Amino acid sequence: DEPAPAEEPAAPAEEAAAPDGFSFPLAETEELSYYFQWSQALADIMQDPEELLYFRALDEATNVHLNITPFLVTSAAELYPVMVASGDWCDIVDGVNGMYAGGYAQALSDEFILPLNDLMQYMPNYTALREENPGFEDILYLEDGTMPAFGMMYNGGYPITYGLVIRDDYLEKVNMDKPQTIEEYHDVLAAFKTELDVQNPLWVSMYGAYQNHAFSSAYGIIALTTANLDPPFHVENGKVSFDPTLPAMKDYLTMMHEWYEEGLIYNDFMTAANNFFPDFSLVGELGAFTIPVGIMNQMSMYSEDPDYQISASYTPVMNKGDTVHIAYNSADYSMTGTCLTTACEDPELAARYIDFWYSEQGFYILNYGVEGETYEMVDGKPEYITENVFADPSLTTDQSLKLVSKQNGTFVVDYLNRQSVAFNDAQMEAFDIWGIDQDDWNYPTNALMNEEESDTYATYYSEVSTYVTQYIPQAILGDVDIEATWDEYVATCEDLGSIEITQAKQSALDRYLSSRG
Repeated sequence: DEPAPAEEPAAPAEEAAAPDGFSFPLAETEELSYYFQWSQALADIMQDPEELLYFRALDEATNVHLNITPFLVTSAAELYPVMVASGDWCDIVDGVNGMYAGGYAQALSDEFILPLNDLMQYMPNYTALREENPGFEDILYLEDGTMPAFGMMYNGGYPITYGLVIRDDYLEKVNMDKPQTIEEYHDVLAAFKTELDVQNPLWVSMYGAYQNHAFSSAYGIIALTTANLDPPFHVENGKVSFDPTLPAMKDYLTMMHEWYEEGLIYNDFMTAANNFFPDFSLVGELGAFTIPVGIMNQMSMYSEDPDYQISASYTPVMNKGDTVHIAYNSADYSMTGTCLTTACEDPELAARYIDFWYSEQGFYILNYGVEGETYEMVDGKPEYITENVFADPSLTTDQSLKLVSKQNGTFVVDYLNRQSVAFNDAQMEAFDIWGIDQDDWNYPTNALMNEEESDTYATYYSEVSTYVTQYIPQAILGDVDIEATWDEYVATCEDLGSIEITQAKQSALDRYLSSRG
């Protein structure tokens, strides 16, 4: 599938007027606090996210200053519960559905977050956008009609932006084509190892898995990546399965162990906590790995090999012609996990402020920065001023873009139009190669659990996932014999609650499917 072409901005053509005549900027400065999820790429080059161009521009446009407390998704599993338990909550918080035990329903029940329904009168831009886009409107509610979080929408659609890459120069040296099947990947990686002395032909993260489920998806399963990202459930013909206990997982782990024994897998994979891409210091010694499209064109700088060249590679299947059914999520609409907490003393102001992010002016600030400084309008469309955006050669393309534009979140994301300026031919080709994958077996992100299901899930999931994440590396390393221990492993998962959490997810899915007719 080819990526959707960039379209005119999906933000309202004209800013929607508030029915009470309210407008920004405020006459006097107000303040709100924000528990902000940011990226390691930004944390590596700056300490204070309040200095990001788009936050400074929003301050000026609204006269509302955000006091930001940042957190990284990689440390959120430890930090988020501490923040919640402290009772010292920001007005606006990111990450609720993924990080709050029990998700939205439990957060509402615990009176951690506010339902947004009664605040719609203060959000004319957001309301207009929802009314104009029924698909967006459909995903914003829980079963009882509560709207727990703000939504994100991709202008022009959202392509798959993350996947496998492979060393093209290595393929040429061993005279082999780009692999497509598990067997072909094995043969290519083995050739890299034996003929070119590549020390770590295939990079994988902890638990021998990827965030896009490459390799495990050939077996029709999701391999757990961390305890808090992409819980390992898939849906086939309306039935939810807990993938770590399926026979296919046993087959996958057996394959991964065999490849590890052959020296085909990064030997210290247990230390690779980043599920998206390897440490840059490793790039020069890898044959294949996963990566976001935005940093593909930067990888050669981390290798001393003058022939270094990578390109997007296919997600492996068992047999040529097979379809990948479990892929990196590429939904055009989603709830962001950004919510207002009950600690917010002025939810009306917070709602009006977030609504500004969905306005036409907010659209340009969050996607492009400041007109005349980081972008200009050309034939009615925004274009980056590249000599300004990419002025610092020490930064990756990804970092340069993240300094001037919010990459995702609570607004309309103009992804394809704004990214195309920075992408080379290999990156644009990646959309085509990774876009072949389908996600029809992924558990729907909008099949949300109710309070009872969330409570059941919260009761059991942590212990089950902890046990699974202990077993998987041991199985790949050979510290446990998979054949001898598998039945006991499955039984222990069931004793810890794998059946109960699967039933909770099934109930939520059934209700979601029923609501869609």
